[in-house]
Amino acid sequence: MSFLYVWGMRHQQILWITFTTAPGGDASKLLHRQKLLLGRIKTAFGFNNVEYFYVVTGEGNGVLHALWSWKSGRGRAGRFHVPVRWLWEAWNTLHKSRGVYVKRFQEASRSGRAMACYLMTQYVAGQRAIVRHGGSYKRTFGFSVSRAWAQWRACAGRMQMPFKDMVAGWQTLLRGERVDYGGRQVWLGRAGLWDEEAPDGERTTVNV
Repeated sequence: MSFLYVWGMRHQQILWITFTTAPGGDASKLLHRQKLLLGRIKTAFGFNNVEYFYVVTGEGNGVLHALWSWKSGRGRAGRFHVPVRWLWEAWNTLHKSRGVYVKRFQEASRSGRAMACYLMTQYVAGQRAIVRHGGSYKRTFGFSVSRAWAQWRACAGRMQMPFKDMVAGWQTLLRGERVDYGGRQVWLGRAGLWDEEAPDGERTTVNV
């Protein structure tokens, strides 16, 4: 998962939170109320510019699985911690449900890939009731991840790159570095993926 890889690379703190909807509640409001909740957390605890990834599923009456990430120094220093009791009360006020479950990811205990596998196997994989997913793409990456990933897959396919190398190359791109493969250089810019080659000693740059 690209979010977890980048957050781990930046040494950001991560919380995994599950929000539920009570019987008779309106699950269509989950995302809007998460936004309101993050605003209240900023006001109450000073955690500014929290980054996030979420998956909304049709489990029960509607569930929001969210990963929140924050880097010390964004308005305050210290540990990224929101008291569970405070979350219960705030979510109950906003969404009329006290079903909130919080887990902290310890940076030293899992790599980004291991965390992604844990998330997918425990909560997302096999969920046929996934409604939507998304995240703070602009804040976290500064570009369209879905577009860049599609471009990179196409580029890797043209270079006949094995899947393992394609994943490693994607992580290299996320670090802001260039990928050198098969006589070509590929890198990420704000406009998307760029590919460079040097036929006959000349350098030609094209947007792929």
